[in-house]
Amino acid sequence: MRPQLARRAAAVLLSAAILAGCSSQGGVVIAQPSVSLPPLLPAGAALLDAARLGDNANDSCKPPLPLRPYPGGHDPIPGGRLDRILARGRLVVGLDQGTYPFSYRDTATGEMKGFDVAMAREIAGGMLGDPSRVEYRIISSAGRTTALENDTVDLVVKTMSITCERAKDVTFSEPYFETDQRVMAATNANATSFTDRKILGESTVCAARGTTSIAQFHHLFPTAKILGTTTWADCLVAIQQGSVDAITSDESILYGFYDQDPNLYFLSAIQLGREVYGVGVHKGEEELQRVINGIIEKIKADGVWAKLCQENLKFSPCNRPPAAPQYAAEGPSAS
Repeated sequence: MRPQLARRAAAVLLSAAILAGCSSQGGVVIAQPSVSLPPLLPAGAALLDAARLGDNANDSCKPPLPLRPYPGGHDPIPGGRLDRILARGRLVVGLDQGTYPFSYRDTATGEMKGFDVAMAREIAGGMLGDPSRVEYRIISSAGRTTALENDTVDLVVKTMSITCERAKDVTFSEPYFETDQRVMAATNANATSFTDRKILGESTVCAARGTTSIAQFHHLFPTAKILGTTTWADCLVAIQQGSVDAITSDESILYGFYDQDPNLYFLSAIQLGREVYGVGVHKGEEELQRVINGIIEKIKADGVWAKLCQENLKFSPCNRPPAAPQYAAEGPSAS
């Protein structure tokens, strides 16, 4: 066959193939290749390397006890941090804007709100006489200690659990909130399967990087995959997108997720341990620690703590504040 005739024959065959694929409406049916897409992940989220997580759970360790508040009026130590805060006229506090209902930015007003924000305002009011004299610096959970070490903030009020490991680099106030670490999953047809701890150990679970939730969960479920995110809000996005099977965090934070998405539910059989929050200050800042402890004691005693809890933490028990702290033993010369 001559080349020109061969080309015509090929064109006829191609036309016939196309026509054979036409629907009754005249559209061309083109076979689509099968494409497997990776799960959608929030920016900065990634699976954590289990080998590098180790096993940091140490139930026998007890963090250092806080120092007792000053018994009466206190004159700032000249040149100390409190003295510098008073001279500046504002308190610089590290927290974040994505941990509802503890610290978040109200989309309607642009204002920072939440229980941690309210605590920061109380501390500013106790130090400076005006709760509005506070400046917020947005930091991640993983960046809380760094913000103190770099002198970016005066203190951190950001759902920061008091632990032995953190106490190596941070001085903590007395506890201002207590909660439990739990696990939350999305409601689906296989919801009951998560009552089996073995199934949970084979799942992908989300937690914010730099939090105690990761170490404790990995200790109990070493075979589970853990997606580390920049903020807790990213975990809510991840579970809504189907990128993870569950979230592990403090119960109070998980209740915030439920308030935003009632399709989530607690795994009632999974209790992972007690978490106690403290205000973090620069290592060795005893003066600031004593002053903050005095402010926390006062708002616990006069009903302000309960009021702040009820206003901000809808689902948390607010009928009683954290238990009275044990203070470190001091010599008779301690002021």
